[in-house]
Amino acid sequence: MNTQVPDRRFWRITLVSLIGPLVWASHLGFIYVAQHVMCARGFSGTQIFWTLLAGTLPLLLVLAPFALAPRQWFRRAAARPESGDTDGFLVETMWLLVVLSLAGIVWTVTGVLMLPECAVAQATLV
Repeated sequence: MNTQVPDRRFWRITLVSLIGPLVWASHLGFIYVAQHVMCARGFSGTQIFWTLLAGTLPLLLVLAPFALAPRQWFRRAAARPESGDTDGFLVETMWLLVVLSLAGIVWTVTGVLMLPECAVAQATLV
């Protein structure tokens, strides 16, 4: 029977490496749920717009440090200096995932900014 305690450093590195997709997924869920609920409750387009924008900006600020200083965040999570090719690969992968996630968040918000807020609800009322 294996009774080893799991390595916490592994979980910290995994969480930091996947911070971009995790924040992106939470943002996508927030956008869809908030817009749906606010449309169903009859909020105005302006209220929906500002609520979704206010929910987006903090998440962009959460990801910014990971995009600007990925090596520092990796060292902090690993609790040791970088060593070898594996650590370099993880840092670059984390950075690419964060940049992709930032682009995904911006892409989602672009749709919110350009499309009418409750188009389906408005179409069914006519």
